Amino acid sequence: MDWNAYSFVMRSSHRTEILKCMTTPMVPSQIAKATGMYSSYVSHTLADFIKQDIAECANPEAKRWRVYVLTELGKEIQKHIDELPEKYVK
Repeated sequence: MDWNAYSFVMRSSHRTEILKCMTTPMVPSQIAKATGMYSSYVSHTLADFIKQDIAECANPEAKRWRVYVLTELGKEIQKHIDELPEKYVK
């Protein structure tokens, strides 16, 4: 587990919520709809996730409808968050 990446996600309730909803490959607009967040914020967060090796773009050559998936690290963080009692997750 990369505890710096874990800490990065846990410091923001929005990042935590985005990570928790990424159970399948999704495009930013789907994540925005599922979380109630603006698409621009979701896209910015996904870019941060890529920098932290938490997520990756499955079709980077696409201009539109880029699909994002969690990396093994992202799945590990997601699993750890899912196992936490709700009171510890923002």
